[in-house]
Amino acid sequence: MLVGDNDYTRKYPNDEYGTEMYPDARIWRTYLDERDIADQEYIEDNNATLDGILVFVSRVTLSLTFSAN
Repeated sequence: MLVGDNDYTRKYPNDEYGTEMYPDARIWRTYLDERDIADQEYIEDNNATLDGILVFVSRVTLSLTFSAN
């Protein structure tokens, strides 16, 4: 069962009959909320991966620099 901010049946009122696909319908507001959550997770995962790659590249660069001398 959904509770809190994820309970979209409580967060947004029901759409009137015939307005379910209007631009301000519940389905689109729910989609935008879910998209924001997914995008934030995607950005955080990519930032963590990029940090790891940068650390690896810097270590390889340092080892190549000192081994060349």
